[in-house]
Amino acid sequence: MAAETSVSEAAAILDVAVAGDGEAKRQLVVVDDDDDDSEPNPYEYRVFFEWLWDYYGCKIDDVTRGPTFHTPGARISPCVEVYSCRVIDLTGGLEWPIDVFGFVAARDGLDRKRNYIFNRPRDDAQTFTTEDPSFVLTGPIRAINCSQRIEFEVDLKVRGKTQSDRDKVLSARYIVYETMGPNCMVGQVRSKARPVKRCSVEVTFANLAGAVEAAIEVRVVQGSSGFCGRIVARTDGYDDDVVLADSSNDGSVLAVADDGVIKLARSVAVVESTGVLKIHAIIARSDSSGGYDGVGVAAEDHAEFAAQRFESSCRTLDLGFCKMLATVSWSMIPLI
Repeated sequence: MAAETSVSEAAAILDVAVAGDGEAKRQLVVVDDDDDDSEPNPYEYRVFFEWLWDYYGCKIDDVTRGPTFHTPGARISPCVEVYSCRVIDLTGGLEWPIDVFGFVAARDGLDRKRNYIFNRPRDDAQTFTTEDPSFVLTGPIRAINCSQRIEFEVDLKVRGKTQSDRDKVLSARYIVYETMGPNCMVGQVRSKARPVKRCSVEVTFANLAGAVEAAIEVRVVQGSSGFCGRIVARTDGYDDDVVLADSSNDGSVLAVADDGVIKLARSVAVVESTGVLKIHAIIARSDSSGGYDGVGVAAEDHAEFAAQRFESSCRTLDLGFCKMLATVSWSMIPLI
């Protein structure tokens, strides 16, 4: 009975004010896995998808293309910004740390194809710990449109620790976000979790009304490129960061190509059409051995970009020992 009571209590909606200007709010929604029939299981979803969308040439394993880049017939459109995704409430005999592979993807009304926000093969599994249960997100690769409902497809496994230890299913579910109606929470950050047998996977996102897509590139144009740090994007009115690149957790250096372009884990964000995108670079301080502790800050700078529709914007980040050029290519969202 204790577990049933816990699930029932978890299914409640909790509203918590976000620190900042007090206007944005955060909502946590936990869906009862046993009682909610609005969110399909993988088999039911596959059968329905193949019945409906095969006729239009869309296969369930198809992957979307992106970014948008000045698509004809586009317009300002409501979009979802995904800030984070994490594993919570680990159960079912699993213990931290766990090595996780598989994917989390969003499907929207533009093409119903997978838009990966996390995707790792078994031999490149991510290690999750009780201190850091968050996914290293690598997407989406284009803006997630929310003119129609969005389905977050979760297909994750835990890699066995030994050859005799079999891989286990961590989560195989769909998290549905209805973008219309009184509960769509436009302009507010919310987290939605789906409890299953071994864990809950929680996705934190916001519905931005009248948004445009920002494709981001950051290039080292002067000075040294061997540094540990973190590059994030943020839109005004929202306190959550979109993490573009982060090597501070393990003290490694950010990957930089021969032409100076920094390898970003994520390179697409969405911004309200009248809003401002802020790109912030934080460089970690080195310790006495020449390594990085990932805690101290050696240098930081930020640049602001007023949202555009079809233009490209450039700003310089001056970190003292190096300069970076941040370029944002703006696009509106294609019509459905």
